[in-house]
Amino acid sequence: MKEGDKVEADVVLGRISFRAPKKQNQNPYMQQQQTEILMYARPYDDNSVYVVDGMVKLGMGNNPDDFRQKLFCRIKPGDIKSLTFSYQGEPTFTLQGENNKWVLDGQPVDSAATAKYIHNFSYAQGAKFVNGFNPSGQVPSGKISIELNGQQPVVLTAYKVDSTHTVVHSTLNEESYFNGQSGKIFEKFFVKKDHFSPGNKTK
Repeated sequence: MKEGDKVEADVVLGRISFRAPKKQNQNPYMQQQQTEILMYARPYDDNSVYVVDGMVKLGMGNNPDDFRQKLFCRIKPGDIKSLTFSYQGEPTFTLQGENNKWVLDGQPVDSAATAKYIHNFSYAQGAKFVNGFNPSGQVPSGKISIELNGQQPVVLTAYKVDSTHTVVHSTLNEESYFNGQSGKIFEKFFVKKDHFSPGNKTK
């Protein structure tokens, strides 16, 4: 495990073993549930081998993307002042908090649909990385600019690759680009204006 070029930890992971509970339970099902899973590990420069509770080796992942930061958005809903939506070829619109309620370009919204949408910002991860994507020279197909109380604004951007695929990006995770369809991340965030309209049955 490295930070830059510096090795911070070097660990050898060994075999996995199983140990039955000390007190045998007469119920076979309960006995199976209580079985302990152990793994042996040793710091590279240490002569001692240690026993770790759990399958650490299996939980660490098998490819580089398993170790990457998958954060797409993590904002407390109460910190959001306004959201401005810009879609290519369409008029910009703004969802804004006023007097403990939301308005869309000054007009009333569907409060339940809006509250559900705003909750999406509390935590979201990308499901699949798009490696090698270069946004230079590309016009975003969608952009959401989020104004926050006492914090730097956050911008979510979508790039249309073809008729069925998009790439999404967040300024909260500058180095990563994600497949917008995996985990429905594009669908959750990049909604159109009528999503907030009262009486819209497609929400």
